[in-house]
Amino acid sequence: MTVTPDADPTDTRRTGYRRRLMDGMAEALAASPYRDVTIGDVVKRAHTSRRTFYEEFRDRDDCYFALLRSVHSVMLAEVAAAVDPRSGWEEQIRQAVTAYFTAVAAHPAVIRSWVRELPSLGDPAVTLASRPRDEFINLLVGLSATDEMRTAGFHPLSVDTARFLVGGVEEMTALVVEDNRPVAEIVEVAVEAVTAVVGLARTQTADA
Repeated sequence: MTVTPDADPTDTRRTGYRRRLMDGMAEALAASPYRDVTIGDVVKRAHTSRRTFYEEFRDRDDCYFALLRSVHSVMLAEVAAAVDPRSGWEEQIRQAVTAYFTAVAAHPAVIRSWVRELPSLGDPAVTLASRPRDEFINLLVGLSATDEMRTAGFHPLSVDTARFLVGGVEEMTALVVEDNRPVAEIVEVAVEAVTAVVGLARTQTADA
């Protein structure tokens, strides 16, 4: 790894430790449910010490929540990057949905834990769950508000419509990670459903 002249080697090293610990948590989740994961499991997989762990995270939950936020941020970035605003609106929907479920498939253990275990972890977990949902909603509204989409006859999605779509996508996500449904199968169902809802909004706009 090359450090730029302005970089603080200590900060760079700490960032590396933090990433390794989150990766260790992800590996531990692939082997056991979160309730059974210990800090010892994480540091063993990360090849670090407990002292290093506590320099980066307050406790086990802090590391877990940081991992979930990191994975979700990566997923949203991949969805945003996959959508070509020059494409037709139906193709943009396919690009976004495909990118999302491809990202889900790349992090099955983390997403499975998010779906199954996060809701039972109390108030901080509720906040963590709602914040990424709001970020996803904002992403969908933003993707629908481009000049290309307006040219195609769309007004930006309302927050409520985007919330409806995100809720459906989350349910389909649960099918992938809990029932081991093939991602390709789920993508086709999700693309069809999202296209229908967005297409209806376009029809209503045209009729107004």
